[in-house]
Amino acid sequence: MAMKKVSWVLLILGLCSCSDADEAACYASVSVSGYFTASLPEQLTCSALIGGFDMSFGPVTDDSPLSGFEIIVPDAGRGETGIFAARVLIFGYPEGLWETDACSVTIYTNDNRGQVCHEEGFHHQYCEDVDSYRVRGHGECREQARTPDGALLTVDPFEFATDIWWPR
Repeated sequence: MAMKKVSWVLLILGLCSCSDADEAACYASVSVSGYFTASLPEQLTCSALIGGFDMSFGPVTDDSPLSGFEIIVPDAGRGETGIFAARVLIFGYPEGLWETDACSVTIYTNDNRGQVCHEEGFHHQYCEDVDSYRVRGHGECREQARTPDGALLTVDPFEFATDIWWPR
């Protein structure tokens, strides 16, 4: 089995300060119910790892019981679209982590935007070494997410959009 060497660097995308006026670079829509009931608010921060589909979305303010939503898609690569198995993590406020591996996502946009450098933000220093991909999709989970001690959350169908960076 061949192993790929991948550079893993957390990339903070921040508030949606979109470079393309007609499309959001940071968007997620998800609701959960069970142990608590909540939805992600409209104003979000996004982050991603360079070199993989590990996308995180969180509210700008700390007053949401749903303090984070993460989608991990290990088998999707740069430019690939289609249906993929996914792992979903839900972070509760003030504490709690729920997870499920019984999810799938449909990635319908995964467009190479080339070298996209932003003048502000943590990721500016890395922009010369990576290409930006605009990713959009939706997903669903077939089983509830659970904590290690068995607390359950139902994850409703969700949508997402963000930028992911791949090393050149």
